[in-house]
Amino acid sequence: MKFSIASLISIGFACTVAVTAPMSVFAQEKPLNYFGVGASNRGAALESKLSINARFSGRPKATGKLFEEGDRHATIYVPVTYDFGQTPGGLRPFIGGGAGVTTENTQFGGVLTTGVDYRINKRLTAVGSVNLGLFEERDFTAVLGIATNFNQ
Repeated sequence: MKFSIASLISIGFACTVAVTAPMSVFAQEKPLNYFGVGASNRGAALESKLSINARFSGRPKATGKLFEEGDRHATIYVPVTYDFGQTPGGLRPFIGGGAGVTTENTQFGGVLTTGVDYRINKRLTAVGSVNLGLFEERDFTAVLGIATNFNQ
């Protein structure tokens, strides 16, 4: 069965909202900020989260396209996300959108993102996200990473 990237992103957004909307009533902990590294379906990734308030965050991210020979480039995303709050299982889902730029033909566009944070301990957070870059050619990126937490 074949799925298009747009349909997979739509399914991801719908699932995130359906699962987390009822959980948004749970009490929020102190906003979580972090900086970390990870791997994507394209290569290496740098991730960060800077809390604006208890519900909104900026999540700058850079990915490098390293796995495809002769076609290496970087993509930078700067989305603002709505943070649903911590679930009873410790997950912190988010969804949002923003701007992006890629060095492939120097294209500017938008980005849609969704994902989840999981605070491992006071110092480390595991991060997973799915991003859709809205450039001339759609840029789908899935990222898994580990980040170090820091105070506001």
